[in-house]
Amino acid sequence: MTVPAVRTIAPGEGRVVLVVVAHADDVALFLGGTVAAWADGGWRVVVVRVTDDRTDSVGKTEADTIAANHAELRAAAGILGVAEIVELGHRTDSLADVSEVALREQLIRQVRVHRPYALVTFDPDAIHGEDNEDHRVVARATDEAFWTSQFDQHHPEHLAEGLRPHGCFERWYFGRRVVDPTDIVDITATLDRKI
Repeated sequence: MTVPAVRTIAPGEGRVVLVVVAHADDVALFLGGTVAAWADGGWRVVVVRVTDDRTDSVGKTEADTIAANHAELRAAAGILGVAEIVELGHRTDSLADVSEVALREQLIRQVRVHRPYALVTFDPDAIHGEDNEDHRVVARATDEAFWTSQFDQHHPEHLAEGLRPHGCFERWYFGRRVVDPTDIVDITATLDRKI
């Protein structure tokens, strides 16, 4: 097992971090302090939320739940310094029924649109201790999009639309139990914003 190193966020100089999550609360709960550190360091943070969180409430209609979670995500993103949110709108708690290849295409498109330096998502190897299938599906699809986005034979229709292949330089994982952590980000300076 690797001994994790404490890592400071390097200056972003306008480069993009693309964070792919399943649900509205994932950004703040899992890596809100790191997202704030990226934003403070001059990175452009773009969040892709895959689901609509329509069933994540008690006593509200689906429409009210979607609206409330959307508003809460926007508010949290503002506090953390997120520059843009992309909503894919899949039905929450149902990603096991979605084609991972179709989801991967949507994520390849986001990589080609935003051209991130770093791609960030759930740890695809954190199977033990991860009880949310949406997290697992997003992790696998994003992990595949990381490398397939750089090849022109994967979804050449994107190229016909004017997009270009793009390879990310870094990939970061987070999760309930990361299998082999390599880096720890000190979020002392941004902890209050995460909370």
